[in-house]
Amino acid sequence: MPEGCTPWELRSSWEGLGEISGTFVAKKRDKTGSRFGFLSFCNVHDILCNTSKFCVQ
Repeated sequence: MPEGCTPWELRSSWEGLGEISGTFVAKKRDKTGSRFGFLSFCNVHDILCNTSKFCVQ
């Protein structure tokens, strides 16, 4: 995640994959020093179908 990324920027970059109910950007960093965040989606009916949208090849 880019340095200084806000929850609103995180939301806007993922909105095309469905309706987002919440975002969270952690103040802490992972073991490699990278920032991370979480998204919650509304009305998820098939998690396997939705996760295939996230795969980048």
